[in-house]
Amino acid sequence: MKALSWTALRLLYFAVVFPILQGCASVHYEQQLAAEAAPRKFASQPRLTLAVTESFGTSNGSQCDLNDVSATRRQASLTLTENDVAAWEPYGARWMLDPTRYNESNMMGRLSGHCFVLSIDGEVVSSGVVLWVYTGQLTGYDTLNVIPKDGTLTLQLTRGNHHNISLLHVQALGEVLGGKPPIQSK
Repeated sequence: MKALSWTALRLLYFAVVFPILQGCASVHYEQQLAAEAAPRKFASQPRLTLAVTESFGTSNGSQCDLNDVSATRRQASLTLTENDVAAWEPYGARWMLDPTRYNESNMMGRLSGHCFVLSIDGEVVSSGVVLWVYTGQLTGYDTLNVIPKDGTLTLQLTRGNHHNISLLHVQALGEVLGGKPPIQSK
């Protein structure tokens, strides 16, 4: 009789506990599927968007600073995404534009001397000025340096372009562009 009670108790335990465990596993599985599906939601949308906006002319570029409330509402004259990037170099956080579409000769006036707004995963992370790396113009604003070499254009985002220069958003850029091949030196 005692053995029968013990068996009945075990069966009762499994009858109560097993559905609870099964429910927990099901909820965990559904959460895991939702987490895996979240990145796919953005798969058709570019993760990186670089909008090159108006020319800042002879000013110091202050109208390009993100602190300006209208930075996200600017009309883009050129919009680049990660699909326009041919190569990524984590050391120095440089990314090279696809040379078949963007080269020094066809981009000379469309980049330098303009404002930019950089968004990653739909959030604005930086705005500032676009300048050729060889410019004599100095700025303390976020600067998208354009580095021409052998007909290609490489971009590098820094805080300012004179003293106390530092690279910006290296990790976030690397997460988006890290799958690109390295920049090849010629």
